[in-house]
Amino acid sequence: MKPGIIFTIVILLFAVAAASAQSSTAAEGSFPPFDQWKAAVLSADATALKSLYSTDPAAQIRIKTVMRESDADTSFWLAL
Repeated sequence: MKPGIIFTIVILLFAVAAASAQSSTAAEGSFPPFDQWKAAVLSADATALKSLYSTDPAAQIRIKTVMRESDADTSFWLAL
């Protein structure tokens, strides 16, 4: 192989490795479901918060030993 081709291949490998490292770093700091929940709580958006709960089957929330509907959990987060 010619030295120029080897040099080009090495540069391409470094570029791919750098791009891969940057994309994994950005992905580590973000979790879209959490971001949606956090935005709903911070904006006190009850509709957005309720949309995150399962409806079929209905979400079951246990507070100590008492089963509650998702409205109780939504109310808790919106009261903070």
